Amino acid sequence: MVERKIKVLNITPNHEIDTLKNKGNCYIAVSINNDFYQNKDKIIALLKFIKNNFSKCTILVADYLYRHNLEIIKSDANKNLVTDTQKLGNDIIDVLESLIQGNSNFFKITRWKDFFEYNEYEVYNKQIIEFYNSNKDFESSILTTAKIFIKRLENNNKLSGIEFKTAVRNSIEFILEEISVFCVLANKGLNIDIYPGTYLPVLKDISLGKYPKAPIVLQNRICIEIKTVRKKPVANNGNRCTSL
Repeated sequence: MVERKIKVLNITPNHEIDTLKNKGNCYIAVSINNDFYQNKDKIIALLKFIKNNFSKCTILVADYLYRHNLEIIKSDANKNLVTDTQKLGNDIIDVLESLIQGNSNFFKITRWKDFFEYNEYEVYNKQIIEFYNSNKDFESSILTTAKIFIKRLENNNKLSGIEFKTAVRNSIEFILEEISVFCVLANKGLNIDIYPGTYLPVLKDISLGKYPKAPIVLQNRICIEIKTVRKKPVANNGNRCTSL
């Protein structure tokens, strides 16, 4: 095992990380296809970072959201997208639960589909779709992100024979659903999003005020982009603590 620590790459809009300490609750959306969450050392580093900097954290496992991607990359004609995503989600939850033992009052694990039960989801989803259809810059940004993602899959031979345009449409639906759920989270006071990697450009632009007609809950969000780096070895430190 490799001991790691978190490096903050960017905070949008601009904040010093110390100013966010104990400011409130944060959340992480665990992407099924993000390699970060396949590495226990990285997850431990992230959980420690969160516990040292925030009051509480919701861990949102984005398993049901992943059905859009499975539609693109899975060629099995008899595919059961919901069952497949649920199994993938179960696997990640098992890992997360083993790592947060004794910290259940601080970390709360929830699943993507749970947010469809909230009345706010339909309201925000309708607003986001209408905004997408009426704001050309917003539409263009999401379309560009979707095309880049699908082109990368195509270059890696990961498309399942689906037409490029159809795959792009699926990716757009993924993004619009994702943004809608983030609206619900923000509406419930979870407006600090910690993400390993490069954040969705359109969400950063909303936080920077580029889209003043976007839902206000989105405009008040804070996006923290992070990565993990290896800790320098400490002399005579034979026993490494991995507890939170």
